[in-house]
Order: sequence, then C-alpha cells, then structure tokens
Amino acid sequence: MTTKSSHQRGPFHGTAGSGERFYRHQHRHAGWVTFQVQYRETDLWVRAERDLRQVARDAVLTCRRHLEDYIARHPEFLPSLQPLPDDWQAP
Repeated sequence: MTTKSSHQRGPFHGTAGSGERFYRHQHRHAGWVTFQVQYRETDLWVRAERDLRQVARDAVLTCRRHLEDYIARHPEFLPSLQPLPDDWQAP
C-alpha cells in the first residue's frame, strides 16, 4: 500500500487511472495534514486535522477485504456495469 504526503507530487502510480490527479492540489488548507492512500484500484486523497494515515490504511484494507470476499462468492459483481438485485450480504 502506498501513502504520500501532499508535498510529494508525482505521477499516479496506482491502477485506478492514469496521470496525476492535479485537482487534488488545488485546495490547500494551512494546518491540515494531507495524504494519499493507494491500494490496488482504491485511491484516496485525505485531508484531516491530524495525521490519520494508519487509520485510513486500516479502513482501506478492511473495506477491500470485505469487497474482495464478496466478489469471491459472487463473481458476477466484479464485471457488472448495471445494478444487480439487492443482496443483504453485499458490502
């Protein structure tokens, strides 16, 4: 998993898209901690009053685990571009 501080501007290294997400640098607030969390297709840009990097990483890994477990049980979910029927087990 990758995390970057706001001062580490560089090319996008994840799989969610291509090119730098320039708009993320347009809204700066003094005193805020800004960082990026990337894991597989997940790419988050977080701004908080305190450093929440570990909290964000843990949340991403937990959510990804739930999502990937669901996909393993319901492979039709992954390629679907249309809404699927309601499923109480869906994450």
